Amino acid sequence: MSVPDIDIAEIEKDLLMRERLLQLLYAKRRGEPINPGIGAVQLEKLVATTRQLLEFQIWYMREKGWIERTDDGYLAITALGVEQMEANLRARRTA
Repeated sequence: MSVPDIDIAEIEKDLLMRERLLQLLYAKRRGEPINPGIGAVQLEKLVATTRQLLEFQIWYMREKGWIERTDDGYLAITALGVEQMEANLRARRTA
């Protein structure tokens, strides 16, 4: 089995998708701190992506500790995720 080549543009799209997901999850937690989660299907629609690409992003962000599954199975941003989103924002402002 061969390993497919990855285009730099695809990596940049992944980065932007993760930033958007963190922003959405941030807004949800900030607006509804008692009910901070968003379902994967809703996130898939909000970022206009496929389930496969979304699952990769979810895996990555969970491994980094940026998001978590809530008790009811939804996805929510963590404190580390908030810090990452803020770092992304600061980096964009200084670029």
